[in-house]
Amino acid sequence: QRLEPVAGDVRVDLLCFETVPCAQEARAIVQLLSMDARFAGAHAWVSMSCRDDEHTCAGESFAGEVVPLLWSCPQVVGIGVNCTAPAHVACLLAAAKGKLQQLAADAAAGHAATRARPPVLLTYPNSGEGWDGENRCWISAPGVSEPEHFAEHARQWVAAGAVCVGGCCRTTPGHVTALRASLLTNKKS
Repeated sequence: QRLEPVAGDVRVDLLCFETVPCAQEARAIVQLLSMDARFAGAHAWVSMSCRDDEHTCAGESFAGEVVPLLWSCPQVVGIGVNCTAPAHVACLLAAAKGKLQQLAADAAAGHAATRARPPVLLTYPNSGEGWDGENRCWISAPGVSEPEHFAEHARQWVAAGAVCVGGCCRTTPGHVTALRASLLTNKKS
């Protein structure tokens, strides 16, 4: 129902599904893209929300379960992690990159679905602050959520394979400015 305004609209180049908490929702996205004729030519990125270095918020293996599922849909051109603590992202991306390389090798050997091009990796984590669901508020994380700390992590995300980086919940223009400066400095060195 939420996608009705863009269904079949040729002006839409990319659908972005973000903060997906579980493999079941990722599977529904793959089914929508694969089976609904109105989305036959659509490309999408799917970005998962994860709870630790390995698992989606629902507890499934990001690299082991979700990445192969998304690989199976050629319309998925980007796989990512968002609204996740910055400290978890590099491990998640590194594992996803390894799984994508394995799937590409399996496809070349005829053991997995082939794709014209592998999906890119992307990330836009939250600031690192915690969410208190009971009191419905953010919990400060001194030494973790500052822009400089966020920017230090960004180098690790790019090293782990991310080609698109940004910020999600509780990130500010200061976070993005620090992230950009860090990556530009890293690129020059």
